[in-house]
Amino acid sequence: MITHTWLGLVGPGVRERGRTGEIFSDHTDIRPTIMSLARLKDDYAHDGCVLFEVLTREALPDSLRDNQDLLSRLAAAYKQINAPVGKLGLKTLTGISTLALKSDDATYVALENKITDLTKRRNEIAGKMIVVLENAAFMARKSTPTRPNI
Repeated sequence: MITHTWLGLVGPGVRERGRTGEIFSDHTDIRPTIMSLARLKDDYAHDGCVLFEVLTREALPDSLRDNQDLLSRLAAAYKQINAPVGKLGLKTLTGISTLALKSDDATYVALENKITDLTKRRNEIAGKMIVVLENAAFMARKSTPTRPNI
């Protein structure tokens, strides 16, 4: 499993941070970040989101800038539930899957079914989260994230 993505950005609109390993990102965040920085949009649905942390405030579209703190928190929560090495992915792998492999057949099937159900719920919630992030980044919609019905 890849756990580190190296990305170097430089130019107008990019903060001068120097080398840092503090930003939680993966390869899915590269395209939306570059697209936002270049002020481009298309109909491609991203799995990642704009890396607010690397762009200057002026480089962000108004719709991102207006709700930057809230959207940054939403993006961080999205990464924690959607990224393979986010908290949910790691907990599922190290907790439930490991226990399932050590169990009898009936327990294994029950735990794997729980993972399937959890994945379905995660996909529904993450889907709603990424729509808000995509709309703010690329559709100039100033929608404020609301709590999804869980």
